[in-house]
Amino acid sequence: MLAWLESLRADAVFGWRQLKKHWVTSAAAILSLALGIGACTSAFRLIEALLLRPLPVPNPDRLYSLSRQGLNLMASPVLTKTASTRFFFRCARR
Repeated sequence: MLAWLESLRADAVFGWRQLKKHWVTSAAAILSLALGIGACTSAFRLIEALLLRPLPVPNPDRLYSLSRQGLNLMASPVLTKTASTRFFFRCARR
């Protein structure tokens, strides 16, 4: 066990000397590892928050999204994602 710890200490000292000797390469490697780990962590947190965690409301499977499709004044199609209270209750009665 003692020989294993001595070998581990010698490897750590050698690694530290190499990091100090080639500091530009070491800094680039450490920076790229930090950016990669940070990007993967933030991507997982986003996926977990949007897709995996259930919504914090009772009965999330009964939620609906109201939108209205029609024409604007120039006769081009438009999709309206906001709805007035009157429109909401008219659609809810159907």
